[in-house]
Formats: sequence, structure tokens, C-alpha cells
Amino acid sequence: MKDSEKKLSGKPQLVAYYTLSMEDVYGVYSRVARKLYDRFFSKEKELIDKGVTPKDYAYGVAIMLEKWVKDKGFSSVPVNVFLGSWAWNKFMKVHDSVSVRIDNVTSDEDVGLLWSELLVARTYIQSSLVDNTRLSDVVEDLRPLLSESWLELYEKDDRMRLETLALMQLENEYMVKCPNSYSDIVTALVLNGHS
Repeated sequence: MKDSEKKLSGKPQLVAYYTLSMEDVYGVYSRVARKLYDRFFSKEKELIDKGVTPKDYAYGVAIMLEKWVKDKGFSSVPVNVFLGSWAWNKFMKVHDSVSVRIDNVTSDEDVGLLWSELLVARTYIQSSLVDNTRLSDVVEDLRPLLSESWLELYEKDDRMRLETLALMQLENEYMVKCPNSYSDIVTALVLNGHS
């Protein structure tokens, strides 16, 4: 059993993913007291009712609130904020816009292609905030996770439709108006104090 799998056993999934996401995004281990597990179970039920996985919520909130956490001087997203209506509403606004766009994708293969494109885009954006990163380097690092069809399109430089769909989604996710490229998003985030 991997270390990350060990962390997931014996507690609500949302607690485990909260802890993992805070560690991955902020580099800090956030311990959750057992007395808060009921609140996490309640939020987890809300997530399931909306068709959201605990992992997507935890990482989504961690990434979306990164600037806010930095501005407030916190080391990570506090549990009360994570479980509160502000984070929930912020996440659901993005999730609902993402769901609409993914529903417009017509086939399972298209969903896989869009998933690969978004994985590359998000990784590129996050890496570029820390370091000068090339898209080709990100693709090589993520190659085992990407669909064969996406890799074929990448090799042919034929991803314009996918990039357009991804940019529409990332525009809401990163709150950047009308980006023409992933680099535009990085530039806007840097100018807004993300790093």
C-alpha cells in the first residue's frame, strides 16, 4: 500500500483529501481533529449529491483559494473556510461551468482528450508560476497519464479545439478574462500576485 493510500484509510475521504491537498498545494500537513469528522461527512454527502468527488473538491478549493490564503497570511485553507459556504459556492460556480462545457463534449474519447488537455494546461500553469517551464517538458513529464489520442494530436500540433475548450474552462477557474493561451493565464496570475 502506498503512503497516500494509507492516509486515506480509517477516516472520511474528504478529511484524507483535505490533508493531502493542503500538503500538495501548500507544503504543510494539516491535521484534522476527530471531533470534526461529522462536519466532513456532512460536506461529503453534499458533494456526492452534486456529483463531485471529495478529491476534486479538496484540490479545487486548495488551488482556487491560494491567493486568498497568501493574502491572509495563512499557511493553508482553514477547516472552517474549507467546509463553509463561501468555499463551497466558489467551487460550485466553477464546477457548474465546467460541467456544462464537458457536457458539450460529444464522446467518451472527447472527454479523455479534454481531460488530458486540462491536465497539461493546469500543470503547465502551476509549474510556470514557480519556474520557467516549457509545455513540451510538461507533456514529457505527464506522458504516462495522457491519452494516446491526445498525444497524437499534440505531435501533429492539432489541438486548437481542445485548447479553446480548456481556455474557456480555465478562464473561470483562474478568474482570468479572455485568455488566448495558457501563457496569458500565467501572466495574469503573476501580475495579480500569484507565485
